[in-house]
Amino acid sequence: MDVDLAAYAHHLDPDDLRRLFHHGHWIPVLRGITQAYVERHYPGWSWNTLTAVLEGAGVAHRLGTRNMHPHYVPDRFVESVHLNSPDDLCIVWIDGSVTVR
Repeated sequence: MDVDLAAYAHHLDPDDLRRLFHHGHWIPVLRGITQAYVERHYPGWSWNTLTAVLEGAGVAHRLGTRNMHPHYVPDRFVESVHLNSPDDLCIVWIDGSVTVR
């Protein structure tokens, strides 16, 4: 891998993704907990933008119905995700391959 992962501002492994997705339930959203969590751990991002980028990159998958919690799960083949902006991200897959966007 010839990508400098230290050049990215935010680093998420599957556990980080699960913690993030856990905050998508309506109770923490309505209480402001989700917004506070995203601001604390991913400054400069909003919940909607972050989840849209992760879903668009194939890292997050929506679960079947809208009432399920969490609404997203991490892809089972992702090792880590590294982000600077919606257009600047790197995905490391468990097979060692890398996707840079």
